[in-house]
Amino acid sequence: MTPQTTTILLVEDEALIALVQKRVLEKHGYTVLLATSGAKAIEMADSEPSINLILMDIDLGSGIDGTEAAAIILAKHDLPLVFLSSHTAQAIVEKTEKITSYGYIVKGSGDTVLLVSIKMALKLFNAKLESRLHEEKLQASEEQHRRLFETMSQGVIYQSAHGEIISANLAAERILGLTFEQMAGLSSLDPRWKMICEDGSPVAGEDHPAMVSLQTGKKCGPVIRGVFHPERNDYIWLQITATPLFHAGETAPYQVHATFDDITEQRKAEHNYRMLFQEMIDGYAFHEIICDKTGTPIDFRFLDVNPAFEKMVGLPVSHVVGRTVLEIFPETEPFWIETYGRVALTGEPTRFENFFGELGKHFEVAAFSPKQGQFVCTFSDITHRKQSEETLRQQVKEKEILLRETHHRIKNNIASIAALLSLQAEATPNPEVALALNEAISRIKSMSNLYEKMLIADDYNNLYVGDYLENIVKSVIALFAGERMLDVNTQFGNFMLNSKQLLPLGIIVNELLTNAMKYAFVGHRTGKVEVVVTQTENRVTLTLSDNGVGLPEAFDATRNKGFGLVLVDILSQQIGGRFSIIKAEGTRCCLEFPIA
Repeated sequence: MTPQTTTILLVEDEALIALVQKRVLEKHGYTVLLATSGAKAIEMADSEPSINLILMDIDLGSGIDGTEAAAIILAKHDLPLVFLSSHTAQAIVEKTEKITSYGYIVKGSGDTVLLVSIKMALKLFNAKLESRLHEEKLQASEEQHRRLFETMSQGVIYQSAHGEIISANLAAERILGLTFEQMAGLSSLDPRWKMICEDGSPVAGEDHPAMVSLQTGKKCGPVIRGVFHPERNDYIWLQITATPLFHAGETAPYQVHATFDDITEQRKAEHNYRMLFQEMIDGYAFHEIICDKTGTPIDFRFLDVNPAFEKMVGLPVSHVVGRTVLEIFPETEPFWIETYGRVALTGEPTRFENFFGELGKHFEVAAFSPKQGQFVCTFSDITHRKQSEETLRQQVKEKEILLRETHHRIKNNIASIAALLSLQAEATPNPEVALALNEAISRIKSMSNLYEKMLIADDYNNLYVGDYLENIVKSVIALFAGERMLDVNTQFGNFMLNSKQLLPLGIIVNELLTNAMKYAFVGHRTGKVEVVVTQTENRVTLTLSDNGVGLPEAFDATRNKGFGLVLVDILSQQIGGRFSIIKAEGTRCCLEFPIA
């Protein structure tokens, strides 16, 4: 604080003395406010926040004197106050010392004494403020440390230079299952502290991390130790770090604090993982990807593998870990590096099957990335399965060839039978016999047509309805060619049926259309026939209608059945359908059946 920024409240009841003192102070750069009484000084101290120092006369005429005014002001405001008085009596000086300790100036001591006293008072006050601020910061730091110490999840214990516990936080009590009262004063050398190493061997008292840190003067840890837990009646596992504390200038620690975390569950998980890692049947490998300057994967390095990997690959872990795949298998196909590179760099997992040429084996692989640039894969050897699948595919292919050959022979045999019947029909002089033989030929041709379609189809179990029935309709029409000029319309839905349903359906169409050609247009040279087959959801409907002469009035569909209709009924029942004949303008036959 400089004079140019310092405001002084001068309390003096003698006007001339006040004027002289004010000019001296202002001459040296101070801003001066004047109060001529104790009451006025109190009022100005309350209303002028810019005041930095008070020069207070003791004798202030009538009213309260300077000591009383000073006591009232200082009770409310923390300001440096210097008494300026002509009194030199020891009793008066001692009285002012009880009020303030920033100085006492005897009037008439001169300007130098006045100015130096003011500067000293300001320095003392500033030092006091700095000390108070430092103390507040220290208290805040200690409070923050105390709160952290009490609320942190990590256990913390302070021990003396001899190893006795002198402080422990709540986390330490919770982790160890002991109250501070139970721990206080216990030394690490106390045999009640049961501590073991990771291999299960006991830890001597002097080897406890805190004692090692005290003895060496160095940080010890982090180390993993088992500590007996009285409530669990078993050992818990802690990760412990002990740090020595020193007084300034000393080389021997005066205290040590140990911090620790309970890693019991973590160790159990690691143990279970390690058992799974060691005992799992599938191969396991942990890698890091290697990229060129452009970020393109060009290789990958093995970081860890399990025994199943060793067995499948035929290489010991010592020959694999730390080396790259191209160092071990120089002819590795690019597919492997590219696929694993995508997993490691994008984090997207994948699952695939592929052949690894260097080993001559097929593998089923699942890969994922635990962190950027790394990937883990589990895999199983599926070579035997692939070989079995290939053998099965070959067998199926051979049987398909055999089945097609069988169908071909059946078709030829059917054609031979049809040819024999055709020769017989031509040789017979009886027209009715010839017609019956031709109808039989028509039925046979419907079967032959199905086999032909099955031979050329990729899926010979299922065929398109329209492709098959269209040929049957043409065959029937050809059988009656020259007798009548009939207009036959067909509408077949674009759907497929299996051969077990399609063959009966073809024979039914053959029978119904043959009947229509034979009987519907007796005495007529022209007419119309319509054959419609549709699919609605999982049901098929066949409708065959004509505009011919219609059925006789006495016709009973349940009793008057020739061979053709009997055959239709039997085949309808075979495919789970329902057949009916409706007398209309001509005749309409309907068949409805479910798709198998």
